[in-house]
Amino acid sequence: STGELQFVSLRHATEGLIEISFASSSDEPLPLDALDVYIDDTLVRIESPPTLAIDPVSALIAIDTSGSMFGAPLAAAKVATVDLIAGLDDQDRVGLLAFADSPTIVADLSADRAEVEQGVASLRAQGSTALYSAVVEGARILGSVDDGPRALILLSDGEDFGGVSGVGREESLAAAVDAGIVVFAFALGAEADGAYLAALANSTGGSFSVVADNAALASLFADLGRRLGTTYSLRAAAPPLSQGRHQIRLSVRNGEETLDVVGTFEVTNEGLLSVATADVGSTSTLIAIQIELSVEIDGFEIEAIAAGQTLEFRRETSTVLLNPWLFDPGALEVQVNAYVDDSLAGATTIVVEIPALDPQLEIADSPDDASFVVIGRAQGVARPTLVVRRNGEEFAREEAASHQVVIRVPHGDIVAELLSSSGATLQTESADPPAIVEPSEGVSVVLVAGGLLAAAVLIFGWLGYLRYQRVED
Repeated sequence: STGELQFVSLRHATEGLIEISFASSSDEPLPLDALDVYIDDTLVRIESPPTLAIDPVSALIAIDTSGSMFGAPLAAAKVATVDLIAGLDDQDRVGLLAFADSPTIVADLSADRAEVEQGVASLRAQGSTALYSAVVEGARILGSVDDGPRALILLSDGEDFGGVSGVGREESLAAAVDAGIVVFAFALGAEADGAYLAALANSTGGSFSVVADNAALASLFADLGRRLGTTYSLRAAAPPLSQGRHQIRLSVRNGEETLDVVGTFEVTNEGLLSVATADVGSTSTLIAIQIELSVEIDGFEIEAIAAGQTLEFRRETSTVLLNPWLFDPGALEVQVNAYVDDSLAGATTIVVEIPALDPQLEIADSPDDASFVVIGRAQGVARPTLVVRRNGEEFAREEAASHQVVIRVPHGDIVAELLSSSGATLQTESADPPAIVEPSEGVSVVLVAGGLLAAAVLIFGWLGYLRYQRVED
């Protein structure tokens, strides 16, 4: 971090809020009306003005007790830890974690100062350095705290050593960020892994300090205790955020000076998506999955996948439609993803029971073009084959692209056979050509009479024309 601000705790809530606790090293009161919050470099609205934190701070002090801390370094760490505790508020919770070959909880988080001080006095230096494991364990302990700011104060004079951690560097960094804690890291001496400790502090919005000598450690710890004892809290409106890590920046304009602190926080959006099957009517074979978002998000996109197939999403009804003909009967897992700005915001799954459907074969007349339309369908991923014979000869044989195949055939004596992928007959249907309608006897008499009348008219007209010609002559 930069300036004189430090994050003490960051919590993101799915409903679109981020809870921020921060401290200042300045003795002067902060002009809190000149404070801004940026998420991913976008200015966001402050929902509640900054106030002095009401909830107690949970501070877990993690002390390196490996063999290299023997003597003066551990003695200085003990004195500094007691000074840090003295600067905290009486209601703040303090815990002690020692790490050498493995992390060990010496004192649980509580407001009982005597227990922690007794734990400090009992510390002994020996063994290797499970630095990464200590961070993971500290993140686990603080991550289980439901209220108030949470800080891990970490002191080490070396690097992860001896192969005793069981976790890696990146895994330990991710654990701290995922837990939403803030790490104040102190490197005691030149042999400490300053790069790792700095990365840990910077990624969580805390601070990193290099302790030049044992005497300086007490002053640094005491100052941190005073700052943690007076923390500010506020809530800011976070825009819809994708899952993963995001940057946050707190900025206070203090006269001509601007104080900034930058950190990161993890977004899981747990509970953003809820899904359930819905009724689509008794006349439809489709299965509907109703999608609901716990937060209103403009421009979100839904993707639903089952057995490698992308399902249809209808935005107007917020439903995903599933065609049971495309899948084998039984339990089918459907993965539902919600996207914001092309990034994954939330995901969930639902198991849908696919009913068993009998094969279907249908021959429908199409009188407009004197043909039949033959439709065959079979359930599941095995593609059926439709064979159509016309007037005793094979007219067409076609394999379905998915579960259904359609063949159009001119009128005739039609026999259709639906075959499985192994060649077994699933269904057989036949159809005769439509009968030609013959005129009835009454109709024939009328037609003949009409024809004779027309002939008579023509004859009489011709005779009249001849008489007219003779008169003219």
